[in-house]
Amino acid sequence: MIYACSRSIRSSVSASTRCHTLAKGLKHNAIMVQAPVTLNPSMSSMNRYYEILGLRPDADPAAVKQAYRSLAKTWHPDRFSHDPELKRQAEEKLKTINEAYHQLKDYRPQRESVSPPPPTPSHRPQTTVTSQPTSAEFWYQRGAENASAGRYKEALENFSMAIKLNPQYVEAYRYRGFAHSMLGFELGAESDLRQAKVLELEQKRAAERSPAAAPPDSTPNKRGWNWKRDHPAASPPSPPPASVQPLTWELRQTWYDHTAPISAIALSRDQKFVVSGSLDTTVKFWNVRTGLVFHTLAQHAAPIRAIALSSDGDLLATASAQTIKLWDLKLGHLLRTFVTHTATVNTLALSPDNYELVSGGEDGKLCFWSLKTKRSEPVVQQHSTPIGAVAISPDGQFALSGGTDHILTLYQARTGELLRSLVGQSAAITSIAISPTGKLFATGGADGTIAIWAETAIISGNLERLWAAHAGAVRSLAFSPDGRTLASAGDDGTIRCWHPLTGDRLTSLSGHRGAVAAIGWSSDGRTLLSGGSDHTIRLWQQQT
Repeated sequence: MIYACSRSIRSSVSASTRCHTLAKGLKHNAIMVQAPVTLNPSMSSMNRYYEILGLRPDADPAAVKQAYRSLAKTWHPDRFSHDPELKRQAEEKLKTINEAYHQLKDYRPQRESVSPPPPTPSHRPQTTVTSQPTSAEFWYQRGAENASAGRYKEALENFSMAIKLNPQYVEAYRYRGFAHSMLGFELGAESDLRQAKVLELEQKRAAERSPAAAPPDSTPNKRGWNWKRDHPAASPPSPPPASVQPLTWELRQTWYDHTAPISAIALSRDQKFVVSGSLDTTVKFWNVRTGLVFHTLAQHAAPIRAIALSSDGDLLATASAQTIKLWDLKLGHLLRTFVTHTATVNTLALSPDNYELVSGGEDGKLCFWSLKTKRSEPVVQQHSTPIGAVAISPDGQFALSGGTDHILTLYQARTGELLRSLVGQSAAITSIAISPTGKLFATGGADGTIAIWAETAIISGNLERLWAAHAGAVRSLAFSPDGRTLASAGDDGTIRCWHPLTGDRLTSLSGHRGAVAAIGWSSDGRTLLSGGSDHTIRLWQQQT
């Protein structure tokens, strides 16, 4: 997808003219800054060390020690032992962290400042840069300077730092969206601009409720670049209505037939049947209209741990112990049996085109099976810890996996090639979901948290949002068909719906007696299915 703003700009002027024009405009609109303070080399170096540890230049030794311990744990090479290249990169990163800590552990910063000139009645007070770049405003201004000079990668990092220091910085989101667009990261641009719009609306409502307490950055940016002013035809899209309208659901049906906890469920796209897997070793097919079982697969000898239903409803993969079976639902017979895992298979995912099957197990193996070629053995990526969740993007291009090492790993789905490892949550990853557009993906943790990642995390490595969602582990996640709602199920026995960009809870459903292991949406987004440890499947429908 090409973002509308970029299309309009690129179609109207050549690339070179566009860059020159934007740079010229940005220079005219940049923040007015006092004459820079001259920093001595030692101070500049020390500030760089603070940046490496993610600290302000005035951080005390205790904060330095705490940041060092956290980063050293995150980047310890042993955590990347499954990939030599990532391990090498981690070793280099750890060297930099160790050097910064060695320089700062006994360092006492000298505080320097420059007094700003008094404001005049006819002009706004000018922003002053001190020798300590500690504010979001500083990083925003540096990003504006880099963007005006065409250094968009550096600008991207600067705006990200501004947002880290002030998550409500609307203009930093807007300007970062522009930098994303200029680098060709169109989906990242759209995500940033949407978030800016959401924050702007929230701040506007807060200002209306309490004008005197209106938050900063609640008005259009007057310091520098303004997306709407400069490109009115390319205004960011409106936020999803789910951000302001809570959902109302009711329990319509409860199905009883399994004799052990439900481990997995899937609803066909035509909404005619549901497939469920259970620890009672069976896979059952349910008629949605009647709520009755019309077929049972009982060919597995051990509990069913995972199932994956193809988008067209023709293929079904089931996992039990170390065995995976692939079924042709049209003809009603077994196609293939896969045996490569040496321990229990925990999770499965089918690509949208039915070409690839990905499985993850307790043995730490992530297996990429080709379903349309004669290749009988999978491509295997060996991890040092068990894998708890996998997912394939809607376009079938990449796969995500997560496990007890709380590392989210990105792969090329067709080849199994390792692309990137991301560290976000501090607990084991127990569930993964990717939005229908592929712009967002979510991970659920054993500590009850949910993390939201934008596709730009593939480049930046940063998650968008993290919040506490359940009192126990998050066992299942699912985006609604329109991508505006994220449903989660947990060990606390509840199903909850969230706005994926803001983390606002839209509804909470209770009814299961025990943990909820699996959830799924209907194709129209009006029905939720859930399976629990109470041996039941429950059908919830949104009230009109």
